[in-house]
Amino acid sequence: MALQWTPKMSVGNEVIDQDHQRLVTLINETEAALRSSDRNAVLNALDELAQYGLMHFETEERIGRAAGCPGMDGMHSSHQKLNEQLNHCRDDIEARWGQDIADEVVALLRAWLVDHVIHEDLKMRPWLLKHALNFSAA
Repeated sequence: MALQWTPKMSVGNEVIDQDHQRLVTLINETEAALRSSDRNAVLNALDELAQYGLMHFETEERIGRAAGCPGMDGMHSSHQKLNEQLNHCRDDIEARWGQDIADEVVALLRAWLVDHVIHEDLKMRPWLLKHALNFSAA
């Protein structure tokens, strides 16, 4: 079943929420590629997800710091760990492609979305709500 972004996942900032919606789409596209068993499609989807993820992490951290959210150093460390995990998955797919790796990647991506967005990013909500919905700190 495809992941869906819901309003309860909103952090109270349109810029970050739109990024999260795009990440949900990219995760769904990666899962579809994994189901197709097309290794090149999987690698391309993971590359796109990693690139977008890096951009999102920078944006989220910039907005969070500007909004005065506590714990941004910890969030930066969490973002680095997520990026490393994604790169490790990509390396595993290149080294030993198979269904077991595909299942591991799906589990990682879903945990990444749930654990990170719902458990970490939502902690930013009280500070982000003090600013305009489109606050971007640019």
